[in-house]
Parts: sequence; structure tokens; C-alpha cells
Amino acid sequence: MEKWMEITPYRMGTLADLASKVTKQMISGAWHLTYEEMEIVLGMIRYGVEESQKVNRKLQESEEACAARQTERREEDVPENRGVQEAHEEQPEKAAAENRPDGIGNG
Repeated sequence: MEKWMEITPYRMGTLADLASKVTKQMISGAWHLTYEEMEIVLGMIRYGVEESQKVNRKLQESEEACAARQTERREEDVPENRGVQEAHEEQPEKAAAENRPDGIGNG
């Protein structure tokens, strides 16, 4: 599905309201803009949006790369941790048997 199709009706209304405010400001502002000047303004807005998208993509890619590195590190640590965990799991059972009040298991 296209990205624009995922916009909710409320969000689309908000975007339309913003577009109308920008249009109104360009048409009835203190300076009356020519159509060419309006095209320049809209081009500047488009440029800003595109640059923002580039920055966001780079940040997202770096976050994904960082998450992948962390996952690799965790996978490398797993074999060491499993042995330690198994040793700790056996100890509570042994300790519980030794501390029974009826004396069973006291060796």
C-alpha cells in the first residue's frame, strides 16, 4: 500500500488545513507574490521535505545497523551465559534439599 493511502481522515484534514494556511499566506500576505514566486516558495518547501527525508533515512539506517550489531553481540554472548545459568539453576534445588526442616536430603 502506498504511504499516502495510510493517512487517516483526521490527519488528511489537518494537512489540508495546513495547505490552506500556507496558500492564504502566499496570496493575501503583506507582499503579494507572483505565481513564479509562489513556485519558488513551494520549491523551497519541497527541498526542505526531501532533505528531511534523507536525514531520517540515514538515521534509520544507522539505528538498524546499531541494532544488528547489538543482536550479533548478544548471540555471541549466549553460549557463555547458558552455562552460568544452568549452574545457578541446579544450586537452588540442592540448597532447598539441604535446608528441609524434616532432615530429608541432609547428607
